[in-house]
Amino acid sequence: MTAEECARLQRRNLARFIRMLVSAAPDSKLLERRGVTGSVVPAAPARSIANCVTYHEAGQLREALDDVARAYEEAGVLAWLVWAPDGDEETSELLSGAGHRVDAAPAAMAMELAGFEAPEPGDLDWDAEANAEEICRLNELGYGLPVGEFARGLRDLKPGPTTHLYRARVNGETASVAIVLDTDDEASIVLVATDPQLQGQGLSTRLLGQALGEARDRGMRTTSLQASATGEPIYRRLGYEAFGRMNMWERRAT
Repeated sequence: MTAEECARLQRRNLARFIRMLVSAAPDSKLLERRGVTGSVVPAAPARSIANCVTYHEAGQLREALDDVARAYEEAGVLAWLVWAPDGDEETSELLSGAGHRVDAAPAAMAMELAGFEAPEPGDLDWDAEANAEEICRLNELGYGLPVGEFARGLRDLKPGPTTHLYRARVNGETASVAIVLDTDDEASIVLVATDPQLQGQGLSTRLLGQALGEARDRGMRTTSLQASATGEPIYRRLGYEAFGRMNMWERRAT
């Protein structure tokens, strides 16, 4: 795996995530301009993670930025963000000048799945039958979001041939979740979360281990994700490598 390959996988990961967001609420729409793709999710107007943009080249983002901002404003979206790799100074200057600020900078991580060996699940109670309510509830708890706010933008999220919703239970209650999105031979990992009261038990590590094993068996060749500071050690133990960071340039209405 090279840094260039990881960068390509990050763009694919985020474009697939954006399309998942758009499919998860009936009033959402896909924003597409030359080299620029975004999700417009009015049901979650204050959540920039639901209203996000990825791009191929800084010049293409420059051409589209005013139009993109207008689309979010017309939809009543109060906060949206652009995912930009660190080192892209042209984009950093553009977004800073347009009123965006870096809200977070998760690690850009990826690995090849050919030699992946899942950790033993032990007594983990898991399956691939999570639902939107469980995924939203744990992400809201895990990331300190207002209860129900993120959920409004994912209320129609459903599993499918390329959308796999995993969960692990403790005493019959869903305690950890993850989504795997297949695109060609790439498995994108998104919205991983564990109940804060049950962290430290290896739930995410073991759940993702099983999910990645299934992805490999489906023929997925690579996997990528964006890791928070808390999540990065978990992903490293599974074999992921970090290749820089993805800056989340947020613009929020004042």
